[in-house]
Amino acid sequence: MLVAMRTPRLVLCALLALIVVSLGGCGGDDVGGEVDRARDRLEARVAKARQDFEQRRERYGQRIREVLDELERVFPRAQRTSPTVRSREATSPRRSMCS
Repeated sequence: MLVAMRTPRLVLCALLALIVVSLGGCGGDDVGGEVDRARDRLEARVAKARQDFEQRRERYGQRIREVLDELERVFPRAQRTSPTVRSREATSPRRSMCS
C-alpha cells in the first residue's frame, strides 16, 4: 500500500520537473531584451545626472568666485604691522584706581 502511494507522487514530481525544465527557456528573449532596455535607460539617467551635476558645479563655482571678488573689493586684505608698533597700554605705566 505504501509503495502504491509513492508511485503517483513520484510520477507527479517527475512530470512537474519535466514541465519546469521544458518551459524554463520560454520568454527568455523577452526578459533579456527588457533587462537590456532597463540598463540602457538607467545608463542614460546616470549620464544626464552627471551632466546636470557638472553644470550646477560650474554655475556655483562661478557665483562663489564673484562673491569672493566683491568681498575683496569691499574689505582689503589684512597686512602685517611693523613689529615696533605696540599698544599704548603695554608701554604706559599702570595707574592706580585710588589715586
